[in-house]
Formats: sequence, structure tokens, C-alpha cells
Amino acid sequence: MSFLKKTSLTILLLLTLLAISIFILEYREYNGTIYHHFEKYGKVEISRDNYGISHIKAKTFLGAAFGQGYAHAQDRLFQVFLKTKLGRGEMSTLKGESGIPYDIFFKTLGLKRIAEEIIAKLPKEELEIIQAYCDGFNLYQKELNFRPIEFIITEASLQEYTPVDIMINDRMMFLLLGYEYVFEPIRTSLANQFNEEIAIKMFAGSSDSQFVDVIIADDEDLKRQNLYEKFVKGQSFSHRAEFTEEQKQAFISFSLQDVLLEIQSVPNGSNAWVIHGNHTKSGKPILASDPHLTNNIPCTQYQNEIIIGSQFYSLQIILNTFFINQKDEGISAIGTSLAGFPLIQNGRTDYVAWGNTVLFADTSDLYKEEIKDDKYLVDGELRQIKTIQEKIFIKGREDPYILDVKYTHRGPIISYKFDKFAPSPLIQLLFLASICQNGEIKQATQIRATQIILRAKTHKQVLEGFGDIVGPVLAVSYATADGDIGFYGYGKIPIHKNTIQSQFIKDGTTTEQDWVRFTTPQEQPQAHNPRKGYIVTANNKFATDNMKGFLSVNMNSTPRAYRLSQMIEEYIKNRKKIDVEDMKKMQADTVDAYGCDILPHLFKLYKERARVILKKEEFEQGLRMISHLEGWDCRIDANSYQATIFMGWEYFFAKSLLHQFQSTEYDRQFLTMGHLFEHFYLKEIQKWSIEGNQKDFDQFWCKTEENKEQQFSCLYNLFIAFSKVESYMEKEFGTSEVKKWEWGIIHTNNYPHTAFANIPILNKIYNRSVQSFGNRRTVAVAIQNWRFGSFSSAYGANYRMIVDMDKNGKDFWITDTGVSESVLSIHYDDQFKIHKNFGYLNMERGLISYKKNQKHLKVLEYQKQYLVHYCLVCITQYATESQVQEIFMSKA
Repeated sequence: MSFLKKTSLTILLLLTLLAISIFILEYREYNGTIYHHFEKYGKVEISRDNYGISHIKAKTFLGAAFGQGYAHAQDRLFQVFLKTKLGRGEMSTLKGESGIPYDIFFKTLGLKRIAEEIIAKLPKEELEIIQAYCDGFNLYQKELNFRPIEFIITEASLQEYTPVDIMINDRMMFLLLGYEYVFEPIRTSLANQFNEEIAIKMFAGSSDSQFVDVIIADDEDLKRQNLYEKFVKGQSFSHRAEFTEEQKQAFISFSLQDVLLEIQSVPNGSNAWVIHGNHTKSGKPILASDPHLTNNIPCTQYQNEIIIGSQFYSLQIILNTFFINQKDEGISAIGTSLAGFPLIQNGRTDYVAWGNTVLFADTSDLYKEEIKDDKYLVDGELRQIKTIQEKIFIKGREDPYILDVKYTHRGPIISYKFDKFAPSPLIQLLFLASICQNGEIKQATQIRATQIILRAKTHKQVLEGFGDIVGPVLAVSYATADGDIGFYGYGKIPIHKNTIQSQFIKDGTTTEQDWVRFTTPQEQPQAHNPRKGYIVTANNKFATDNMKGFLSVNMNSTPRAYRLSQMIEEYIKNRKKIDVEDMKKMQADTVDAYGCDILPHLFKLYKERARVILKKEEFEQGLRMISHLEGWDCRIDANSYQATIFMGWEYFFAKSLLHQFQSTEYDRQFLTMGHLFEHFYLKEIQKWSIEGNQKDFDQFWCKTEENKEQQFSCLYNLFIAFSKVESYMEKEFGTSEVKKWEWGIIHTNNYPHTAFANIPILNKIYNRSVQSFGNRRTVAVAIQNWRFGSFSSAYGANYRMIVDMDKNGKDFWITDTGVSESVLSIHYDDQFKIHKNFGYLNMERGLISYKKNQKHLKVLEYQKQYLVHYCLVCITQYATESQVQEIFMSKA
């Protein structure tokens, strides 16, 4: 045999062994019986359908949580492991020194310390459910013969999942869904350089700075809920912290928010809306929900069902119900969970359906502190700083990094900035700021509240459940089988001494802007059965300015809410009843409603003024581009070249703005290319077109080196952006044939793997990408990543759900990838193409569907059941317990 042939056979053998090894490490067994020793959980069944979705059947909530923990671990073990490591502040054990900035940030916030305090005083019933979930999760880990491949590649060990870890992940959501403080540094920097009015306008922080104002609860809704209080414009905002010139310069490059912006590059959001039965074909409410989180594979959302109680129809259940008076739950709840946390967070039962979105209430603040030695100044007095020492263990280093976390009465002191480009990423600031956020609340009610919702049989009970939730602060749209619809902003919202919310870093030397209490359930923003017959919650302003406490004064509206309202109003106007197919069309809608509104103004301005501002060649280039938008339907479809031109124009226009802002380039683009700033510049363009006042055509925020000789800098930026599109897109697409510039080619929706996104070879295997539709303003959202010079997206609707509350209606759901994190599983991405094409899976629930759709069955069996069986067999023979045990062990 030749050397070459031997070598080839050796390589083939090695590759075969490697493939077999990977298969063994990645394989998930969905069938069979696993024995456990937890008597209180009893027998639990995990049925899997054709898409690997788990349907968990148990006798009690404890059994359901136990089964959920097992299923979540089976499908998302590494995802949960990584999230937990991040929240614990232990990334350095995996990443080495590059993980230190993250660990300092999360150790400073103290999520683990908060979680430990919460768990120590959590009521018994809630703690038992959390422990049941952990027991199921750890049962799966214990049965593994090998670590999954993700753990081997990252050199990580399996880690027992604990109730504290569950609460860490819970508090992580508080932080990531309530990050108003991330914007405060940039607003304060704007106010320091210009003034507060400019800063508020540029962040769309007032009602009159909205391009289009769409709110959830109007004045009528507020009055019905006794939440109306007239807002008087002109009342002063809270005192903004004062800075010396030296502190200003340090603050201008202050990048505290970079840590979070690295974790998630865009704000989280979602769409949810509900239509009253008066406007539906079935006469019952229909609800749609599509949460938006950063794209990942596996998906953030986890589809599952829990069936609890009488669905077992066992002799034991009947005996317990009638003779032992044990409560029979009789619950079938289906929807999504966040892996790592029990029960259902977004879904439906027989009685109620609900969909969550981010409320964007102000639940976090930064305070500039004046420190003297180990004390800080408040109201003219020095108070003692509390210090907690934390250790950060680092891969490759023997000695831990010692971190002294310092606390004021408001929260931990952030004493550094994080610059990822610096040789040493941690740089001391010239000032100190404490952070106050509602994740510090030492109370957790999510389990109890979710149980109330899942058990609810009346509208009042549903509201009781929502009102019991501490956080995170979210907006929920809901519908009941009785025909009620509503919106409820749940989670505790802080109330300040000065009730008008400030948008800037606050002066820590006074308690005038301290949090004094939190909203009560009655004070939460809400609206029930509104007269208009529908509710849209798409991260839009949750109430008019006239809400008690003025909690909504600084909120902004969203184009998604605007477009959804347009479509629903069109149905109502035409007296067309809505069904689930109509709701699907709405979820797939790609119309840029703001784009439609601004186009006439762009046409008018270009026609009237561009020729005298641009050079001839520039004018003709721009004219060719803008002419393609004549007659365009404003749809940001994947195959639309007009969408490419329009989005290219907006990119170059936004890129040209606010160069006078003395900040990092990253922070400038974070503002000018973000979703808040578009209100400002679109409103300005509209004003230029309507009023035609020449003094508005040249403003400081339009000035650049390129246009310094221009009389009208703003119009120049507006027009030259169209000219730049032609040359840029010709280069990008490699052709001057405009109709080949399809949006989806440059606007790919990317799904990076949780761990291997940036590792060569592995990222080709694990990552997914697809040519996509939409932008940040469309209902079918896919946010372009402009801040990094890209038109691609890493953010969209990870999950879509439509629920018809008619008893004969059909429900639908889909996620963007699949349920499994194993790349060798067919369920790794088996929903990917369906999701891309706006397809759906039937969302079937209950015992009949459980049996009909069963493809796999995993049984978690309590061992003592077999012991009882053998006792019953042997008791007539007067066998001793030890004899029965011996028989059992031999049979097992």
C-alpha cells in the first residue's frame, strides 16, 4: 500500500472518529425513562413533537417545574451556563483577562449578592418551584457521560444550577430591559456642551419632539383608571449634576455603557397588539405578540407547554382529589420561557393570552457623588460609604483580582470607564457615580404572580397576577376568554421626590431626586377594554403626559406602533372584521410608515432647492437616486432596490450629523444613528419643507468639515446623501444596474452562536445568516447595524405568536431558529426558513394534542413507585420491607 494511500486512510479514519465523537457529545436522547429520587415531583412526562418542542405533563406545579428544568437543560445547557457566568461576574474564568471588565461591572452591580438575599427570604411555595426546576436541570447534567462539545472547546466544567442562579438570571433581565441610565451619560454630555433643551429634543424626550405621537393609554383611559393628573408644561426638571471643565472632558469619553452595548448592541423591544371581539370575525379577542431580542442561535425564547393536574386522569389523581382534598390544578399553559427560568412568560391558557413588550419606564438612574475619603456628601452631611470586597478569579492566573465595591444609600459606585480599545481597558474616571436600579429590590414575585395568571378564571384574577409582579418592568397586552382586552404596565416603577423624571445624571449631593417609593398596582400604567376596540404595545409611549406621577413625560413613540395603528384603523374604517390571517399579514408588514410620511418632503425639497446647492454632477447623481423612489410603496422588502436607495440615503444623512458634538465617534453614532434621534431629524426635515425658513437650513448639528463652505449645511447634507448612494451601492453590489441592488443582499439577518460566533471554522458551522426584509421602523423588524458601518442586522422578532380566544379558533407560533443548541440536532434550525418566510407552526395544546403530536417521550419516573408496586405484590406473602427493597433493587 502506497504512503499516500495509507495517509489518506489514516486521515479518513481520524475524521470518522472525530465525527463519531462529536455526534456522541452533541446527541440528545428524547426517548426513554430516567429514574429520580424526588418523591414530591412524582412521574413527569416530556413529550416532543415534530419540531422537538417539549410538552411537559405533571401532576403538580412542582412536577412541571422539575420537567421544565430537565427539558431546558437538555436543549439549552450551555446557553444557561454562559448567561449565569456573566451574571455572576465569572467570565474571566473562561475568557481570561479579557473577561475582567465584564466581571468588574457585574460584581459591582452585585447581582449574585442581591439574588442570595432574595432567595434567603423567598416564601416556601415559590422557593420549592425554583428548587424543583434546578433539580430537573441538574438531573440532566448528572446523567451525562460526557461534557457537551461547547464545554470541551471552552474548557469549562459543568456547574450545578441553583436557586441563586435562577435569581441572577432574573435580575439580569431587570438590568437589560431597564437601562435608561445607559442613555443618561450621552444626554448629560449633550447638555454640558449645548443645553438641556437640545439634549431632550435630540433624544425625543418630550411630547412635542415626537415625529408622530402614538400612545397606549389616552386621557380617557387614564380617567377611567383614576390615573389622570393634568401636566403643566414648563415645570422644571430635576437638578442636573454640575461638572468642572476637567470632569466634562473626562465625561465626554465616558463609556460606562459600552459594557452593556457589547452585550446587546441595540435596545430590546417588541410588538404586541390585541383586537376586541367587536372587530374580529369570531367575536372573540385575537392577540399577536412578537418579542424582539438580539439574534442568537440558539434563540433566546424557548417554546414549551406545561400540562398540570387532571389531564393525567390517573387513579392516584382521582383519589387525591376526592378523598385527600388535594387541589387538582387542571392547567394547560403554552408559550415561551427564558431558558434558565421556570413556567411560561409569554403565552396562553384556556382563559387568558398575553404578550410582553418593554415598557421603557425610567427604572435606573446615575448620581454624581462627591466623595471625601470613605464618606460621601448628601444634604450638607457626610455619610459613611459601605465597602464589600469581591474576588475575580482569572483563567491562567493564580492570584485573584481584588475588587472593592463601594455603596452609597442609592446603590453601588461606578468608579471606572471601560475602553475596549485601550491597552488597559479599565480607566479610572475623574468623577464617581452611583447607580440606582430597580433590580436592587430585594423581593421576587415572578413565580407567585405567574401561578396566579396560569390559574386565573376571571379578569380580576388576571390583573391581580400582573399587579403582583415586581419586575422587570414590561408592558403586557392581554385577552381573556370572556372577551376582555387590556394593557398593563407591570413591575415596580420608582417615584422620585421631584415627580417629573430627569433624563440626565443627577446631583448626588442632594436627596431631591432620590427614589422615595415604588408605584402600587393601582398606579401602574394600564387600560382595559378601551373604546377604540384595540390596544397596541410596541414600545411606544405608554400614556399621555397627564398620567399621575408624570411617569410618561419623557417617553417616546415608535413607528411600529404608528404602522400597526394605521392598519387596524383601516380595517375598522372599512368595517372589515379581523381574523388570524389578517394578524399574520400585520406581523409580516414591511412598510416604513415614517418613510412614507417623509418622502413627499424629500421630493419637494430636492425639486425646489437641490440644484442650487449641489454641483451639477452631484445633483444629477442624487436626482437619479431620488427619482427611483417616485411611486414606491415604502415597503422594505428583501427584493426591493428602492428600499436600498432610501436606507442608503438615510445612512449617509445620519452619518453627517452632529459632528460638533465633542464626544467619542462611537457615542456620536450611537446617538445620530439610533432610533431616538430619527424623531429629531425627520421632524426637522418636515419643518424645512413646510415652513421654508432659510435660517433653519444651516444649524450647528449639520456642520461638518465637508460642508464648511456651504450656506445651507443641513440641506447640503440632505441632498449630498442621495448623491453618495449611487457610488457607494455601485461599489457594494459591483454593478450600476440599480434594480439589482436588492435590500436583502446587503441587509442580512445574522444569528451568531452564543459561544462560537467569532471563532474561525466553528463560526461557519454554528452561525446562521439570511437575506432579510425590514428595518428598525417596520413591524417586521430587522434593525440595520449602522453604528458599525454595516447594513446587516443582528436583531429581530425572535418569536411570533397569534392567539384566537374563540374556543374553536387556531393558534400559531414560530421561533427564528429552533429549540436545540446542538448543531447536529435537526431542531437546531428547523424553524429558521419557516420564520424567514413568515410561516407558522400550529400552537396546539392540551391532552389530545399532547398524544396526537407525540414523536418522542421521555419519562422522569420516581423510583419509589416501583417499590410500592412490589410491596403490593408481596404484602400477601408478609414480606418485610428489606425483602421488598431487595426485590426492587434486583429488578431496577
